Amino acid sequence: ARSQLKRRCARLVDEVEAGDASGKKGVCTPEGVEIVVSKGDMCSYTVDAVVNAANDKLEFNGGLSKAISDAAGPQLQDACHQIIKARKKLNIGEAVVTKAGGQLCCKFVIHAVGPHFDQSNRQGSIQLLKTAVIGSLKHAEQQTCHSIAIPALSSGNLGFPLDLCADSIVEAIKEFCDFEYAVEACLAVSDFSPRGTLPKCSFK
Repeated sequence: ARSQLKRRCARLVDEVEAGDASGKKGVCTPEGVEIVVSKGDMCSYTVDAVVNAANDKLEFNGGLSKAISDAAGPQLQDACHQIIKARKKLNIGEAVVTKAGGQLCCKFVIHAVGPHFDQSNRQGSIQLLKTAVIGSLKHAEQQTCHSIAIPALSSGNLGFPLDLCADSIVEAIKEFCDFEYAVEACLAVSDFSPRGTLPKCSFK
């Protein structure tokens, strides 16, 4: 129940140097949500669930998704093939869940399809990104997860500015914690991002 999970944490992680936890910064909101920016290796996180930055066909073509697939082994791609066989493809902003396995430290992988950033429809892009994050958190709750690592969905080759991406993900986590059960969340900025510095988050 919501009252049983009093400590809520969001960590924004830059994976430029795996395992390096230096330079972290953060803030605790009046609602008790701790939001932290630090460095770390997402694939080795000892969390209940890791979010994969997926495409609509659940193909692990490169970047963070390939790193997750390599660590999980072929059973992860097999599980995704079964989903696509039944669904054909996922919608933008949608998330689905599979078991993890392999060398991943988590129990589940949640596959979230982030949007391409559309400068002409900025708010629409932000809303789709937040929908993907909230959907991921709902799947985590349904699987009774208490912690989840979330990458910077839609950054990199999908064009979302990293700072705006970070702000949007944090806002989605805060909205979820306000209206749903709480989970600990680690936000991970993938090392496959074109930028090698920590994003600037506006903590509100």
